[in-house]
This record gives sequence, C-alpha cells and structure tokens, in this order.
Amino acid sequence: MRAQSHNRSPAEVINVCAQSLAKTQGGKERTKEKTPDKTAPSNNLLIVLTGSRRDDHFRVDVNGKPVLLTFACIAALVDLICARVRSDSGFLTSARSTIYRLRKAMDANAGAGKRLIETGSGEEYRLTIPKAELPTRVGVTACFFDLVARNLITEEQAEILRKHCRRRPSFSGD
Repeated sequence: MRAQSHNRSPAEVINVCAQSLAKTQGGKERTKEKTPDKTAPSNNLLIVLTGSRRDDHFRVDVNGKPVLLTFACIAALVDLICARVRSDSGFLTSARSTIYRLRKAMDANAGAGKRLIETGSGEEYRLTIPKAELPTRVGVTACFFDLVARNLITEEQAEILRKHCRRRPSFSGD
C-alpha cells in the first residue's frame, strides 16, 4: 500500500505509513527481529569419528563430508569431546597451532571449523555442541575403537565416547 503524498507534509506521510503498518500488524508494536549470528554454532552440525585412516590421516565426517585430520588434530578433537563430558564448562587447554589446523581442515572440507570449536581465554577451547546433545550429534563407528589397541586413544577416552556418543555403522569405504 502506498501513501498518497500529494497535499501532505512529509511528517503526515510518515504518520499515515506508521498507522497503516500498525493496522497490518494487529495494532502490536513491532520489535526488531534478531539477525542470526553467522559465527554462532549451528544446531545441525554432526560429527562422525570413523576410524578410517590413510597416509597418516584419520577420517572424520562432518555433516556427511569427509575431513582428513592428522594425529594431533584427531587427538585434539577427541580431547574436546571428552572435555565437554568431563567438566561443567567444557573448556580444554590445547596448543593454539593444533586447534588452528583442526579448524582449518574442517573449514576447508565442511565449512565447520569456527562453528564447531569456540575459544575461551588464552589457549582454552571447547566444542560448541552441548553435552546433552552429544548422543545425537556425535557418532562413532566400531572401527574407531581399534585406535585403543594402537595406543592412539586411551581406554578412558574410548569409554567416554562409547557412553556419550551414538554408535554408527561402519562405512563401506573404510
């Protein structure tokens, strides 16, 4: 609807437009809607620790996209998941360079590095997935637990993953 502007002052035109807008909104005052924060964690991020390994890299699927991580990065990711379970805050002290590489690998393949790992103070980091959502948003295949026998993850870490993450079927490409 366009306001008739002939024979009206600019203030009158604004007043007519405001009244018209109020009528279309049922007389309620309009409040500014919050713009979504593009850096905020996504509610649909899904991580699957596959246990698949090739050329000294470990495959993790993030939202269905494969991400190959070095041992330091996969160890940091497992540590972040375990820290989310172990502590109230979920923060973990980790090397800045390792987290940088982990985020970079996830951004390059799945666009999820910054959305998945948040920074606390200094070299403190945590997984953005809340503890209560780990069972639905973090999965682990059976072959991932083979890494315990190879001393790549600890039995304690494996137990936390078994208890707090969903078991996923193994992939045919493993």
